[in-house]
Amino acid sequence: MNKYELTEESFNNLIKWLGSNKDSGEKYEEIRFKLIKYFSWNGCRNAEELADEAINIVASKLPQLTEDYTGDPALYFLGVARKLAKKQSPHNQYVPLSPDLKAEDNSEENSRVVKLEKCREECLQKLPERKQKLIRLYYQKGGEHNEDFRESLAAEKNMKSGALRVAVYRIRQELKECFDKCKKKEQSF
Repeated sequence: MNKYELTEESFNNLIKWLGSNKDSGEKYEEIRFKLIKYFSWNGCRNAEELADEAINIVASKLPQLTEDYTGDPALYFLGVARKLAKKQSPHNQYVPLSPDLKAEDNSEENSRVVKLEKCREECLQKLPERKQKLIRLYYQKGGEHNEDFRESLAAEKNMKSGALRVAVYRIRQELKECFDKCKKKEQSF
C-alpha cells in the first residue's frame, strides 16, 4: 500500500507532539477530519486513505520534526497533504456521480455518499452562473501546473491572483453554508 506504516510507538509519539494528553486526541481527530476535507475538496476519490497516509508520513518524520519544526503541527500536515494531492494520477481524481445514479445496494454508506453528492450539486446550482463557472474553472486543473493556470485565469478575469483567491474563498464559504444547511435538513449525516 504505502511505505509509511503507523506503529503504536510512532502513533504515541505523534500524540505527544500534538500537545498535552488531554487535548492531543481531539487535535489528532480534528487534523484527520481537515485532511479528509482537503483531499475531498481537491477531487481525490480516496480522501480517507490519503489522510491516513499523510498522518503516517508525518509520524515517520517525527524524530527530525521535534528537533527542527516550530509552529502549528496542523500546517505541517497540510503541507504533506498538498504534496500527496499533487502526486495523484488522473485515475484517482474525483469523478462526479451521474444524476440518475441509483444505489445498487441499500448500504448506509452508499446512501450517505449519494445524499452528499446531491447536496453538493444542489448548492452549486444555487450559485449564480458566473460564480459556478469561476469555481469550476478554478479547480479544473490539478497538479504542478495549477498555479500557472490560476495566474492565467486571474489575468483573463482582469483580476490580481490574490483577488481571485479571495473571490473563490467567498464562493467556497457560500457553498459550505449551503452544504451545512443541506446536511442538517437530511438529518442522516
